[in-house]
Amino acid sequence: MAVYSKKTRTTTDHQKALKQNEERFRALIQHSADAIQLLSAEGIVLYSSDSVERVLGYKPEEIQGVEAAPYLHPGDLPLFLERFTSLLQTPGGQVTLEYRVKHKNGSWVWIEATGSNYLHDPHIQAIVGNFRDITQRKQMEERQRLLNKASEKLSSSLDQQITLHEIAQMIVPSLADYCRIAVLDERQQIKEIAVHHIDPEQLTLVQVLYEQYKDNLNSPQGLQKLLETGQAELISDVSEVVLQRTMQENPGMFAIIRALGLKSYMGMPLIARDRVIGAVTFSSSEPQRYYTLDDLAFAQELAHRIALSLDNARLYSAAQKAITLRDDFISIASHELRTPVTSLKLYIQVLQKQLASRGEESLVRSFSKMDAQVNKLAHLIQDLLNVSKIELGKLDFQENWFDLNEVVKETVEQIQSTSGKHRILIKGKINRTVWGDVDRIGQVLTNLLTNAVKYSPQADTIIVRVTASQDGAEVSVQDFGIGIENEHLAHIFDRFYRVSDPEEKTYPGLGIGLYIAYEIIKVHGGNMTVESEKGQGSLFTFTLPDKSSSRSPRDT
Repeated sequence: MAVYSKKTRTTTDHQKALKQNEERFRALIQHSADAIQLLSAEGIVLYSSDSVERVLGYKPEEIQGVEAAPYLHPGDLPLFLERFTSLLQTPGGQVTLEYRVKHKNGSWVWIEATGSNYLHDPHIQAIVGNFRDITQRKQMEERQRLLNKASEKLSSSLDQQITLHEIAQMIVPSLADYCRIAVLDERQQIKEIAVHHIDPEQLTLVQVLYEQYKDNLNSPQGLQKLLETGQAELISDVSEVVLQRTMQENPGMFAIIRALGLKSYMGMPLIARDRVIGAVTFSSSEPQRYYTLDDLAFAQELAHRIALSLDNARLYSAAQKAITLRDDFISIASHELRTPVTSLKLYIQVLQKQLASRGEESLVRSFSKMDAQVNKLAHLIQDLLNVSKIELGKLDFQENWFDLNEVVKETVEQIQSTSGKHRILIKGKINRTVWGDVDRIGQVLTNLLTNAVKYSPQADTIIVRVTASQDGAEVSVQDFGIGIENEHLAHIFDRFYRVSDPEEKTYPGLGIGLYIAYEIIKVHGGNMTVESEKGQGSLFTFTLPDKSSSRSPRDT
């Protein structure tokens, strides 16, 4: 019977424990969710865990003893080498980095890797790297960025043609190697198409391909089919069977598809308000990119945003056309109405003189009232014409230096002569001339004073203030009438905006006088504001900028 010393038994037990620990460590490495590699200082793979096959497709023995750098994506290699060099110079240091590595099947895999410097550890003497596949996460991030960028681009422009080409350029190469976006017009005919290819030299082929099947209603796939059916399409693998079927139906199309190297395809109709308004196709010629149902779901979201933008652009275009037609009608109608109104006013004046000579005072007064109504009609027609001219940028301005105090005085006297109830007070004056169109400024002041009289029926005072400031001149008209509710103040200068009280009573007028006044002041480089409270009256103020630097030497 053998006799072992206590020391011998202890050594044997220690060695057994070390072996067990090593086996447990190896098992832990092999079953880890992360792949683990040991690299030399030269970047040579010294060891790979079995899990590297799950991430990159290679068996450990296939990549051990080879340099790691050639497997990295060219776009990520400079950053990797920079971080790796820095890690080599930091004993015990650690770095985390995201980069792409070529899978055995040829595709690019995004990995998140953590490298630790154990080169000076006598038991390891290597760079220890553990990494995991984050391709799905990066794909989701990239697609969200694409959606955000597309949404930003779609919302920033209403020029449909430019927008479509920019979106096509976003899709390639993020989601496709080439794509096509077609849009239908009101007659459901293809109005325009945007095409893009990752290789500019192949772009002509894509355009020719579209011409081959754009009028083929029986095409089993493609834009025309999407436009006809409104149903999404997915051909994950464009197999030889699919290609042969295409060759039988359209040999010309088959030759082009062959030349483009189509491997995978999906198409999505563009639908807005339950109506197909276009379609977009995504084509991959990359051997490792095969579209899946997840890709189709993303394409559907992108197509939804494109369709919404296109529909908004159409609505905007239709609204602009309607506005143009309306402005044209107002302009034409205003011009046409001026002639009969002028003739009517002339005949009224002739009749007034004849009746006055006969001493028929009652009829003279009646014709005077008629003349006043014709004047209102003429004023309304002129306002409509001014609105039309403002919209077209054709409102005439004859600018010169003039005496603002004199304009205020004359305008107040004119309005005062027609309003026996109100007392219009002028407070303040300025000591210099101002630059502008004297008639237009008089028109603005007339509008403000007329409104002040009209909307302060229970008051008897209106105050006009003229003040000078460092920035120019300021004129304000204050009444003590019915005032304006706060909800209306932000829109009071809008074209055709009419104020209504809570009982839905609308104040008289077309809502264009203040709009015209505001635009006239804006053209002069000034500003117009309003302060008001219900039942407390209103204060309208406009400014004219100081342009004394351009004053002629005689204007002192």
